[in-house]
Amino acid sequence: MFSGTSWVDFLSLVETTPSQAFQVDTNNGECPWASAGPPQCDYIQLSHQPPPNDASFAEYGYIDTPVISRTDPSNQTWGEVLFNTALNGGDVKLQVLDADGNVVSDLYLPGNSGGFRSSPIGLAWLDPILFPQIKLRAWLTRGPAPTYLSQSPQLLDWTLTFGKRSYFSWYDMQTPGMKDWLLMSNAAIYSTSSHFQTQLGVRGAGPSTYNAAAPGTSTMQTFPGSMDGPLMVNTLSGLPQVISQRVLLGDSLEETLSIPQDKISDKYFWTWYDMQTPGYKDWIVISNPDYARPVNYEIRMPGVDPNTTPGAKGTIEPGGRATPLFPGVIGGPVVVQACSAAFAPDGSCGSPAKIMASQRVLMFDDTAFNEVNGTPASDLKDDYLWTWYDQQSPDAKNWVLVANPSAGGSVNYQISIAGGCNIGDASRCQYGTLQPMGDAEGRDRVTPTFPGVMGGPVEVRGCGAAFASDGSCNSPANVIASQRTLWDKSFEEVPGFADVSTPSPSLSSSYHWTWYDNYSTGSRNWVVVTNPNSESVTVQVLVSGVVRGTYGLEADGGMVTPSFGGLMGGPVEVRAYVTGGNYAMSGDRRPVLASQRVLWSNHMNEVLGTVLDP
Repeated sequence: MFSGTSWVDFLSLVETTPSQAFQVDTNNGECPWASAGPPQCDYIQLSHQPPPNDASFAEYGYIDTPVISRTDPSNQTWGEVLFNTALNGGDVKLQVLDADGNVVSDLYLPGNSGGFRSSPIGLAWLDPILFPQIKLRAWLTRGPAPTYLSQSPQLLDWTLTFGKRSYFSWYDMQTPGMKDWLLMSNAAIYSTSSHFQTQLGVRGAGPSTYNAAAPGTSTMQTFPGSMDGPLMVNTLSGLPQVISQRVLLGDSLEETLSIPQDKISDKYFWTWYDMQTPGYKDWIVISNPDYARPVNYEIRMPGVDPNTTPGAKGTIEPGGRATPLFPGVIGGPVVVQACSAAFAPDGSCGSPAKIMASQRVLMFDDTAFNEVNGTPASDLKDDYLWTWYDQQSPDAKNWVLVANPSAGGSVNYQISIAGGCNIGDASRCQYGTLQPMGDAEGRDRVTPTFPGVMGGPVEVRGCGAAFASDGSCNSPANVIASQRTLWDKSFEEVPGFADVSTPSPSLSSSYHWTWYDNYSTGSRNWVVVTNPNSESVTVQVLVSGVVRGTYGLEADGGMVTPSFGGLMGGPVEVRAYVTGGNYAMSGDRRPVLASQRVLWSNHMNEVLGTVLDP
């Protein structure tokens, strides 16, 4: 039977060798070979007839599975094969075949031609487009006399999983002063270990690794001296996990979440670009995650025309990347688009191609670093939320940026902090109209601040018509939204929570992060949780699978900001449920907003919690 983690029932295997070379045994006795039926035998071995000392064991043979297909081709890669054997003086090895029974070349799965004797076998590099279906082959070879007279090597069981893949556009542990960690977590909600296979840059050329994490733990990986992209991470178990990069540059800390394969897009948006402010350098990093096919890209924003601006248009080879800068340019919105064919002069594309895209910014004369992934076109929404806004703390400056992603019509927007628009508080509320994207006067975006305001939650909404007097909207319209914060000598940009994962909204009763650090010198770490419900909730914060604190939040904006002195580890989870209820009861769970805010040597970083949808 097949499921997220798929057991291949060895009773359904089809024998491909002559002379009935195989049999399936149970409890040291023989049982009939079967092509289907319920499990009734314990293992596969080379056949013999009693008495066992008559040397009638077959010398060797192989046996194949039926064709195996992924259960969800749109959101799964090949994961791994796990198996157990009893060699009994002989040999057991497995190979991967295509659907026609041909052995997959080492070009696509290194080591496959000779067979694999050790479990697990990582299948992450099998391109699902080139290999939409596969088979598995098990070779059994008897040992030398006298062992084979009484025993056969045995294949006890095997499992084939379907994996999940995610990407980063770039990795850098080569720039002076930069340290870059890849963190991979296995949430405490799971009961089995999770295996991760990584690849940096072009497959076969850049470094690759294999890591494992038990439930409630995180594992780390670095690639010393490497600078390349894309960085691909495969969760071979197929369980949704949180994967992030943590980068130190100078005194600044930046954490960026990976983009799952089902979220990579042919079109990405940002609210802003800045290569005009003194001390700022701004790269748009575009990576091609396809190891077989090139892609074409175009970048459009105020002052950048792909038909005339150097670097705004080009071709990226398989597994390659582009990192253009545009000196002197400032403004937004920004859009990056990819096509497998040439773009038309008007920017249209008849054959979209998937890419990864982010902005990497160095500021304050290369002493601070920030990265923000582009918002995929499919994730644009009419309603965004954040836990917090702060233009009250010393050294804090906080902008809310809203832009119109549509070139076809205007959109109305509303920004509300701590319910300011609901109660008519103009100091915490702003609204207006955004002209179509590309407006020459810059009326397609706004970048307001709210002096002296600190609190949450923050909400940005878009409407195709005017908002009603009670704040309702009968015609929701998508916008792009983010918060940009200057804190001392650091810069941070955070996109908002949105309903980005249909049918499950990103507002959830459970959030996850890879890491928590309130132990390292100069590090201070808060978990920020806001209650948007009209009833009070109880929140638990877990680190490394252990509950570190339980808190009550009042209705309609109640907030808690716990910090755990001397603690470092991961993963991190926030759980929320109605006050007086029980999180174990799904009906008691309540959606909240949650993020982590970190001060690292007085440089601020914020990471929104991730919703796992097993």
